[in-house]
Amino acid sequence: MNIHIKGRIVLDGIDCRHCSKTIFNSSLENIMICNSCGARYELVNININNNEPLTEYTFTGFNCIEQSWLEKCTNTCPAPFMFCKNHSDDHNIKKAEESIKAAEEKVIEAEDKLKAIKESKKTWMVTELSGISDE
Repeated sequence: MNIHIKGRIVLDGIDCRHCSKTIFNSSLENIMICNSCGARYELVNININNNEPLTEYTFTGFNCIEQSWLEKCTNTCPAPFMFCKNHSDDHNIKKAEESIKAAEEKVIEAEDKLKAIKESKKTWMVTELSGISDE
């Protein structure tokens, strides 16, 4: 199952054959990995005609989907959308649970703020309609 890519200075984004998400290949890299499912494609052929590269990549397996701003895990996995053994240990499970708890606390804070804003708006509207306003 090969992927053919045609483009100029900036190569066109292509759809992953396993999850249909777009993979952006900013340069002619030897290995291209889908950020969504971890599908790994390796360069097998490149032709350049009239300054227009035509590249061919072949599917070679799946990588761990763990990634951060600075790096991606390169461990292999047997199926798409998987974390490798190193990234599915108890420590990483605890980190994910803590992240969820922190996000839930932010949602509660945002809901409380929204409630206070709406109550303030009601108070200002009542004040203006009753003529009590100082302005």
